[in-house]
Amino acid sequence: MIRIKYKRLGSSKNASTLIRVTTMTGIAKTLSDHHKLCDALFAQCERAALEQRWAETDEFHARFCRAMDAHLGAEESVLFPAFESAVGSMDGPTRVMRAEHAQMRDFLQRLTQSVGERRYADYADCAEMLLILMRQHNLKEENILYPMCARTLAPRSNELTRQLAQALTPP
Repeated sequence: MIRIKYKRLGSSKNASTLIRVTTMTGIAKTLSDHHKLCDALFAQCERAALEQRWAETDEFHARFCRAMDAHLGAEESVLFPAFESAVGSMDGPTRVMRAEHAQMRDFLQRLTQSVGERRYADYADCAEMLLILMRQHNLKEENILYPMCARTLAPRSNELTRQLAQALTPP
């Protein structure tokens, strides 16, 4: 669920402005929080690669890839099918998200290869492209798809949130 409330800014009623405050809960919060985890793991990996600390890069990259696999898999196996079933179509935003997931998986494979071959220049180029794609993708999910899912899947929010949390948790 996404809660929207309005907060008054300013000290007097005449000079105040209302701003919209959005609070994510349930499905949206679970997945948005996991975006932050993936971003943090990616940053650790980038830092280690930049400093050519390859043993650490291997470890961080493996953790990042596991987190990304879990995230993409959770969306594709839990959220997207539930949303598509509820709206009766696979041709909406989930189709675009799946295509972007495929692009991200391709970048992850290329990163894995460049880390394995200790080629920082190739790693940096690919990491930059993946970062841009991830930022744009996450913005679309957090500002468009997740709110749509929260509204459409509200009756199943608790159940789906549990399923997503389970899918995001490594074995």
